[in-house]
Amino acid sequence: MERSAPASLLVVSPPSVTTASPPGGTGGSAYNAALQESGGGPPFSWSLSSGSLPTGFTLGTDGTIAGTPCLKQHLSNDFPNPTRIGCPPLEALECNTKDPIHADESVSKHVGHCSPCYRAYSRLLREELARIRPPVPRHKSNRGTHKKI
Repeated sequence: MERSAPASLLVVSPPSVTTASPPGGTGGSAYNAALQESGGGPPFSWSLSSGSLPTGFTLGTDGTIAGTPCLKQHLSNDFPNPTRIGCPPLEALECNTKDPIHADESVSKHVGHCSPCYRAYSRLLREELARIRPPVPRHKSNRGTHKKI
């Protein structure tokens, strides 16, 4: 004996992101923006499918982007600038070493013209490279183990 029962089917359109571009932020100030979506059926869980956010930012599963942007400023390009007039704070140099893709161009330009900042930036860059790239093991040399005939 076959049985049948009425059934209903709800077709929902796939979700899509409707936020064209998150609003801009102010250097050094806390940032918080919510992404918007349409279609689909809740609950939604947001994540990055590729790429990355700038250093210091996170994407919450609720679609909120939060963090503190690096400082952007116009700096002095006098060389060698021993009195450090118009120099960026150490935090700005650190932002450029940790996130070169989103580096502040004015800080990078300043570093190329200011010897104290260049030395500080070089040190920070060496530290960052050592942190992200493990040391290469050195092989023992075979020198001196061969006998001459």
